[in-house]
Amino acid sequence: MKFLIYQPSRSAMQSGKARRKWILEPQDLNDQRHIESLMGWTSARGAHSQLRFKFDEKQQAIDFAIKSNFNYTVIDPKKNIIRKKSYSDNFL
Repeated sequence: MKFLIYQPSRSAMQSGKARRKWILEPQDLNDQRHIESLMGWTSARGAHSQLRFKFDEKQQAIDFAIKSNFNYTVIDPKKNIIRKKSYSDNFL
């Protein structure tokens, strides 16, 4: 099973610059889901969909994945580019 290590992006309601935790979770969760025939609910075939580990640092997540013999992929967050804007630039 492959695991994914990433730092989740902020929601649209967040504007702060606080550091977010790193997440380690299974990568292929959609393959394990199925629709229950009796009630029509979506359920999972195993408990892997409930696994979600949180770490303060990326290296802690990588060390845990190595220690647990997980195949993992790391996705680094994109850097925000802050462009200085001036109100007078609207009239150039």
